[in-house]
Amino acid sequence: MIRLSNKKTVFLILSIILSGIVLIYIYENPTKKSDYNCYEQREEARIIAMIETLEGVSDVSVLLTFENDVSVNLSINNDGSSVISEIKGIAVSAVGADDPLISEKIISMLCAAYNINSRTVFVCGK
Repeated sequence: MIRLSNKKTVFLILSIILSGIVLIYIYENPTKKSDYNCYEQREEARIIAMIETLEGVSDVSVLLTFENDVSVNLSINNDGSSVISEIKGIAVSAVGADDPLISEKIISMLCAAYNINSRTVFVCGK
């Protein structure tokens, strides 16, 4: 039988219990950051695919910024679906985007697709 009068024994038992609780919490509650990263990557891929459909555009890179911090971007609707805060800004770099006509097409496309103001979209050539 374990003697609980020894401080090291009590500390060891409490450490094991606390570690178990932390591991259960981590396993049962995956971080929202991974959901956020999946959403961010999916949206970036969608934007790249949209922009690459324009003639004269290639090698597209996209960076998104969101309204809120990552930790509060995700919330759950009553139906169980995730809602992520609105896109605050989009930066695009692409070969061919130096052309003012192409740049304007990209900005217009993103403003229409994401219902954002043209001031929140930055486009430059590579």
